[in-house]
Amino acid sequence: MPEGDVALDLGGDWHRAWYAAELVKAGKAKALIASGVGIEREDAVLIRNLGVREDQLIIDGAARNTEENARFTKRICESKMKGQGENQAIRVLVVTTAVHMPRSLLLMKKYWPEAEAIAAPTDFGALNKYSKGVTWESFIPSYESIKWSLAYFHEYLGYVAYRWVK
Repeated sequence: MPEGDVALDLGGDWHRAWYAAELVKAGKAKALIASGVGIEREDAVLIRNLGVREDQLIIDGAARNTEENARFTKRICESKMKGQGENQAIRVLVVTTAVHMPRSLLLMKKYWPEAEAIAAPTDFGALNKYSKGVTWESFIPSYESIKWSLAYFHEYLGYVAYRWVK
């Protein structure tokens, strides 16, 4: 994983918070932005318990969706990292689920083109199911398969909407 100025936890589940905290603790990012409504009582508690210092943690509890994550993170970083230099792009390690990553990067590039958004995916979910190969049982519908199919469909529609409609 390349180094970044900030790890952006797009919120929503503990996988993202844990991985973002690990990136900061490993020195891959100087700070961590936990973004999303309710983040103060969910991810932020876990991040603090994992050992991220208070001076490394920035909370954005206002973002309600991925678009707002991108817009609000830009505003936060521009106000907090002014001394970085005019011609140097801020490097943002975007931490989210693998299925959510394409839309997240698209929105980061759309709303903050001068930043360097770097994918830091976590929770590969559906891919893990087939890590041992495909068997006849792979074709039997299950709750997990339906859940991941819906997630991929949601992300695909969101990507199309932001790419071609908005």
